[in-house]
Amino acid sequence: MRYNNDTDTITRTHEAFNALADEYSHDTACQLTSRSFARHGVTTTPTEVSDWHRLNTAIAEGRVNIGAEQRFAERMAHDTVDAALSRLNLIESEEGDDDDDMEAEMDSMGDIFGYESDDDNDEAALDTILKNNERID
Repeated sequence: MRYNNDTDTITRTHEAFNALADEYSHDTACQLTSRSFARHGVTTTPTEVSDWHRLNTAIAEGRVNIGAEQRFAERMAHDTVDAALSRLNLIESEEGDDDDDMEAEMDSMGDIFGYESDDDNDEAALDTILKNNERID
């Protein structure tokens, strides 16, 4: 049950930080937590600890759903590939390409990204979308 032990450790650490912040101050809790990280080989600043606490608080309050974000990104990747394939098929039909073999080859993400596994092809499509989004931003 490693998952439960990890979850329990994260929960206890978050609660200990909150208790320190309540008893002393947020800054003191950040300083002491930063020192604790350092003693265990993790170099961090009190500012980073404050960011860590802010993120943990959001997670604890249920304001983060990574699984839903992943499903959304995968759905977006699938939709993007489907749209690209549709456009490609439309261009081929406008050019008068009657080669059925060519259309069959272009109907899967495996042919576009070259992986045998559907999961690997989905991940490659998602990576492509995320990289394109970074370029736009």
